[in-house]
Amino acid sequence: MRSIYKLILPILLLLVFIFLVLVGWKLYAESHQDNNKVRDYAKFNPLIHNEYYYVKIQQPIKKNVNYANNGQKFISYAYKQTASNHSGNTKEIKFNSFNEHKLKPNHYLKLEVRLGDTQSYKEVQKSQVPKAALDKIDN
Repeated sequence: MRSIYKLILPILLLLVFIFLVLVGWKLYAESHQDNNKVRDYAKFNPLIHNEYYYVKIQQPIKKNVNYANNGQKFISYAYKQTASNHSGNTKEIKFNSFNEHKLKPNHYLKLEVRLGDTQSYKEVQKSQVPKAALDKIDN
């Protein structure tokens, strides 16, 4: 019986240690969202979850033109807008359009955000936006 405790105790202590490291890593990443390296490494932390925000599209703040090594031109549009989550909490969010086109003004998007980085977005109908978020973004 004693040998079982000698085997289980180190495993249990290791799991507690790993959990504490992940919690510390999460807290550090959330307080250092402006650091690209921290955001990159935080992608591996299972305790950091994506948040969902809603925006009503306005005009882009900037047009970005980039070129690949083969000379192919890529265009994206940068947006900076106030977004709201399902509870009505607001936050300034930056994101870029995909597929080289402007987003349609006055349409609604659901943004998937992780540590301040927009991971993806999808267009949603006004009826799909939670009321608390709609009250904040619908001006």
